[in-house]
Amino acid sequence: MISLHFMTVPWKKLSMILASFLVLFLMVSVPPAQGSSPENTPGLRSPAKVLVFYERSTRFGETFPLVKALEEYLGHFDVQVEEMACSQWTPGSLKGYDVIFYLGDYKRSLPNNLLSEMSQVHKLFWFEQNIEQYAGFEKWIDFHDLGLLSDYVSLHYNGTNLSLNPSEKFNCAYPDDAQDRVVADNLHGLVPFVWEKDNVVYFSRLDFQNPFNLILGGILEDILSGNQAASKQVLLRIEDVQPLTPPDTLVKLINTLAIARIPFALTVTPLMELDGKTVSLIDYPQLVKVLQTVESNGGCIILKGYEVTNGTELEYWNAKGDKPFDVSKENAALSGISKGIQLLAGLNLYPVAFEVPGSAMSLRGYKVLAQHFTTLSGSVQLSDLSSAQSIDVPFTYRSKLAGMLVYPENLGYYDPKLLDPSGTILNKARQLSVVSDCTAGFFFHSYLQADKLLPIIKGLHQMNYQFVDLRSTKYQVTAPNISIAAQNGYRNIKSDIPAVSIDQTLKGLRLSVRNFFYALVALLLIILLIFLYILTRIRRSKSNLYEKRRS
Repeated sequence: MISLHFMTVPWKKLSMILASFLVLFLMVSVPPAQGSSPENTPGLRSPAKVLVFYERSTRFGETFPLVKALEEYLGHFDVQVEEMACSQWTPGSLKGYDVIFYLGDYKRSLPNNLLSEMSQVHKLFWFEQNIEQYAGFEKWIDFHDLGLLSDYVSLHYNGTNLSLNPSEKFNCAYPDDAQDRVVADNLHGLVPFVWEKDNVVYFSRLDFQNPFNLILGGILEDILSGNQAASKQVLLRIEDVQPLTPPDTLVKLINTLAIARIPFALTVTPLMELDGKTVSLIDYPQLVKVLQTVESNGGCIILKGYEVTNGTELEYWNAKGDKPFDVSKENAALSGISKGIQLLAGLNLYPVAFEVPGSAMSLRGYKVLAQHFTTLSGSVQLSDLSSAQSIDVPFTYRSKLAGMLVYPENLGYYDPKLLDPSGTILNKARQLSVVSDCTAGFFFHSYLQADKLLPIIKGLHQMNYQFVDLRSTKYQVTAPNISIAAQNGYRNIKSDIPAVSIDQTLKGLRLSVRNFFYALVALLLIILLIFLYILTRIRRSKSNLYEKRRS
């Protein structure tokens, strides 16, 4: 007879053993979480130390700040960015960096010890010229240098064809065994436009216009963010609400979005000039009542300046001269930021972000603005040389220039003058989705009919865009006597701003109307009495004249 002997184990000890096996199983079977930081890219620490290494900060004969624009794009990632001109390089200068962006916008000879330092970084993003020298240093075989090419009509990336102006030129150079990430097509053949080999990621052209900006953003996302799962979001702004905005039209827009359960942002400018006098939202209580319903209907308030300007003027920028205001005038304009926050707070309206009117502001102005807001909606002006120096970025980013988190405006706006305004926005959104972790932004004027917005919402949903609710984001707004701080949907407001009673204002308004009516009636009665008095005098005069003639 065979006897079986079972070893008895105390329950607590058995529990610990089973728990250990469970933890081990979970560690083996559950994949690591993906994020938008370099820690998901093998070999990169977080935050990665990045150097923008440039031949020139602008192209020859141009003023557009290439280095500053690239640094804005890098603000999307968990990286520490520094910059260095190639002329400042000394042996050993590149050591300690995880990623180098080399901006080779013109041909020059690169020393071997510089090429050696470049070869030792984890990732080397190389733009345009001089790549053949690196290929020679690394002894790459079958390397082709075709020089500047043009007459290409599209770029193929991530299964999407992006249209290209045939007149655009790019530097074409590549090894046969590189991995092609983007190819250019001239309808007769394909050539590599972006490729990867060893530690090098090569771009044939550095440009921040469409479609090059989408290629740049997409490749950076693919490599620096560790190929995370695709995520698409869009911020909808209802634009240009000011004291004269018709409340009824705004109510229809808000109700339409609330029924569709679409989060939105409403940009508000609280002051404007009317018939030579300055009027504010306080003078239009019915509109204020509507604005106070925005949050309960899924929306939020964005402060867009303090006072509406006339014609082509801009609040924070000398539009006529395309330059910053003088310091005294700029200071006066910037002081309105605090006043705007305080005025809205007095009406129980609390902004979550700021929009710069016309996206035009000096670099000094941004520094002041960043003291009041941590979130900006729109575009950032890159220099004080011209308000035209701005970029479309395909994702949110922490602006090095503005010092705020930026939600880009890259889909434009609903323009009724276009043949297909909805289709224009949706086509841009379709192109933007080539970037795996993209954020779109567009605006719809508050005076337009709400039904014009529905096809855009439907189209964006079909492309799997999620609408951004800024209320659930982390932000801070500060001004004298008030601070607003929010995180994970919870908001903390500390305010000593006196509240303005809209009910009292409405009562006062009704009383004023009633008094005006009474005064008008009294005036008409007086006029009528005067008329009757004059008529009686005339009749008496005629009667006396008649009696005299008879006598």
